[in-house]
Amino acid sequence: MPAGTEHADFALPLRARLEIQVVRSDTQGPLVCYFINFRHTTEVRHSTARGDGRGGGFGAKVEDPAGKAAIPDLEPVAGVLRIWQEGYVEQEIAVSAEELANTPHSVAIALEPSLDGLEGIVVDTRGQPIPGAYILENRMSWAGDVPQKAETYTGPDGRFRIGPTREPKQDIIAWHPEYAPGYATIYPGTPPHQLLRIVLQGMAAVRGRVTLDGEPLEKCQVVAFYKGERALDENGKHTDADGTYELTGLPPGLAQIQARVDASAWGGSGVDIARTAELVAGEVTLVDFELQRPTGMLEGRIVMASGAVEDAGVRLELETEQGSVRYEASVEDAEDGDGGVAFYRIENVLAGKGILYVAAGDESELFFRITRHEVTMPPGGHVVRDITLSANCGVTGRVTNRESCDIVGVVVLEGESSLTAYDVVSGFMEEEDLESVPIAALTIVSGGIFGSGKENPTGEYAVQTLDPGRHTVLAIGIEKDTFTSDRAFVTLRTGETETVDLALRE
Repeated sequence: MPAGTEHADFALPLRARLEIQVVRSDTQGPLVCYFINFRHTTEVRHSTARGDGRGGGFGAKVEDPAGKAAIPDLEPVAGVLRIWQEGYVEQEIAVSAEELANTPHSVAIALEPSLDGLEGIVVDTRGQPIPGAYILENRMSWAGDVPQKAETYTGPDGRFRIGPTREPKQDIIAWHPEYAPGYATIYPGTPPHQLLRIVLQGMAAVRGRVTLDGEPLEKCQVVAFYKGERALDENGKHTDADGTYELTGLPPGLAQIQARVDASAWGGSGVDIARTAELVAGEVTLVDFELQRPTGMLEGRIVMASGAVEDAGVRLELETEQGSVRYEASVEDAEDGDGGVAFYRIENVLAGKGILYVAAGDESELFFRITRHEVTMPPGGHVVRDITLSANCGVTGRVTNRESCDIVGVVVLEGESSLTAYDVVSGFMEEEDLESVPIAALTIVSGGIFGSGKENPTGEYAVQTLDPGRHTVLAIGIEKDTFTSDRAFVTLRTGETETVDLALRE
């Protein structure tokens, strides 16, 4: 302070506070989870509302049982408040400088449910609503970051709203720390008035020990899988120094407990071994893995009687005394340059019985033939199994398709099948249980797949080397995230090729 000065004046800027309460317009009940954004309509140099020191705006995800939020430390400068949440009509409200100057300024907002949004309710097994259950779309984490990933959560009445589905099939997952996760599957065109109901059950647990040749196996990841439930895919734990693991927070029901053995411990490429267990709410199920190093080998040739084997894949699924095992095989071309022959080899195979799946074809023509073969592996055995694709039946024809389709393909299924285009594509591409998708062959009629493209304005196709018998011929059209299909049933007799024309319509 300069000499002779007895006092100093400071002009402190006014800091405003914006208080918000959001309710549903139809029920007037609080909206417990939503997003807000406030931005100044003029440049503000010193506002700290953004939280980054640059000023000019504020954004946050609000989670409050009363639907209340507050934006503190604002410059009293005009701005726009934006509020939105999935399943509701977004709102923007202008806030004047005078309103902010009269601080705190309170704003009440009623968000209107959107006409195409979907509403659901989360209940327990007694039918009682569960408030505070987090809602996620398609996938979730088992860790504590679920609240950050959730789109919304249920209110006091257990209800929630989301936007319309944007995918051919979508899982809506409900998660609550006191219950096991649950989900509901929705499809495009699900009526907005249809109430989605998700029932949460009590939690089950699995505990056990993993040993290899009688010694504890440390750092082996153990994961629980539930058939068809994509929501439950990140619940794994690693074994400790004693080989012990425990999985908690699991839904009751039939589950596959899978031990993922690393290649460094197992030898070869490593493998996943699964045991099936019935989990009960409130109980701990014991599942031990007493593993022994495998010494068997399965190898052989893949022979395509007509056409080149430009691309091939081999998968072996076995039931063993140690559990269910799946192997992927490497495939190599013949050294003599014979394009119709390739070799496969699977090392470190356990003893057991199962199915060998072989897919082979001509990648340039985007044609693949798929076969299944029973295999028995003796302890430490060396089994040679040649696979010859030489059946002399086929189907040929023409697919009349829409120009808007990105990919058009023909899939031949064993027997008479009611599988949809989505069932076939998702089951095959996601490598689910191949027995549930009995594909005998597939070919791409037009469009890009596997990094290549194919033009075929006539829509003509041909599928050869099929076995005699009853088949379903399914034409599939893929347009972004939508599917269309047409099917026909055909009986193939030895040496015959049948003509099957199909049409993909709007």
